[in-house]
Amino acid sequence: MEKTVIMKKTTIRELAKICGTAPSTVSRALNNSGSVDEDTRQKIVRAAEKYHYRKLKNSAKRWVFIADNNDLKSYYESELMISLSKEIINAGDTYVIISSLQIDMIHEFFFDGVFVFSQLNMELLKKINPLPVIAFNNYSLHKNRLWSVSSDDEGMIKEAVNYFYSKGHRNIGLWIWPDTHNFSDIRREKFFRQAITGLGLKPLVYIWGAGELEASEFSQMVRDGVTAMLLPGEFNFRQLQLMLKTTKFSVPGKYSLIMLENRRFTPFTEPPLTTFEQDLAGMSRHALHLAHQIAGGATGMLRNIKVPYLFHERASVADIRKSPVLS
Repeated sequence: MEKTVIMKKTTIRELAKICGTAPSTVSRALNNSGSVDEDTRQKIVRAAEKYHYRKLKNSAKRWVFIADNNDLKSYYESELMISLSKEIINAGDTYVIISSLQIDMIHEFFFDGVFVFSQLNMELLKKINPLPVIAFNNYSLHKNRLWSVSSDDEGMIKEAVNYFYSKGHRNIGLWIWPDTHNFSDIRREKFFRQAITGLGLKPLVYIWGAGELEASEFSQMVRDGVTAMLLPGEFNFRQLQLMLKTTKFSVPGKYSLIMLENRRFTPFTEPPLTTFEQDLAGMSRHALHLAHQIAGGATGMLRNIKVPYLFHERASVADIRKSPVLS
């Protein structure tokens, strides 16, 4: 005869005992509220998963992800969705994923709020209204019932420029794509120019991927005496190899590099590349905590929460403060 196994529910007090923390710490960690250090939070989350802790059903929330095919194909959006889904499950909530073509169905069922990964526009917001919306990396469209959690591009660029500067670099270049619709590059170029001029230096910006223009851009970079460069996150390993071969430079011997975002391969290059990457886990925690606040009727929260980038210092930036390069 087949046995039915009934899984015992784990309480917050039991989790606290298992993790060696106070019940209040466990509660804050699982609800993404209050101050809990990351190691303790992860320890509690792992224990909650292992011992099958679930929040009471009457406190669970129901969320909607709006994501289109491009979002599912995108490395960053798909990783962000996975990260947020883990936070939601650990909180005892549930979620469904729909495309922007299925917006009408969100009003056929009860949901507490909407997370948008697709491109935002007013028409989309009108269809979602009156549900609260939390968007990711939305830097401009802030309306009633719309909040956003964004990576701090301005802070990241400023930190990268200051890092180069602290190592003695004064001729610092930024490579961008020629696509005028790449809003990420547009923002970063703006913040780069501000950070560079704030140090009394000349902004040096170069276009990558513009066909015949590339050769002249590389030549101009050499004439400008560039010693350090910021590369966009869209650079993949093959493009980086081509750039190294084309310019015939060594890293960090002749040029120092900081790669933006590409955590997939930057630790494995030779040398490993210093990089900044979006804190997707941190963005997810902030987004869900904000969503719970809104669903609970709280007011006065920031419309746009900026999450710092993660900085990985590796071997691709040279310290040239005592180098003849500056003379």
